[in-house]
Amino acid sequence: MGEHDCIDCCMKLKVIVGHPQMTVKEAALLMAENNVGTLPVVDEASVLVGVTTMRDVIQIFLPDFVSLLSNIRFVTDYGDLGTPSTEDIERAESLVIADIMEEPV
Repeated sequence: MGEHDCIDCCMKLKVIVGHPQMTVKEAALLMAENNVGTLPVVDEASVLVGVTTMRDVIQIFLPDFVSLLSNIRFVTDYGDLGTPSTEDIERAESLVIADIMEEPV
């Protein structure tokens, strides 16, 4: 086993990143298309400036769903969680990643 074999099997070689002025909708599509749940956010110089997750995005579109999952251990029927209003969707489309990203660790 060579010294790079472990890196190849344990680390992603292609890291998908977002940019601070990318819309939340664009970030959600990027994460979904690339099957990733976390999106590092980099500036023009490719310096890490933040991190956002699919959970952050879902919380904007479906806050009741995230709250439900966080507060209830087991539910047999979710019932009507409601559909995001047109205003919520328009707001989410105008938000950029810089508005919701967390500080990098």
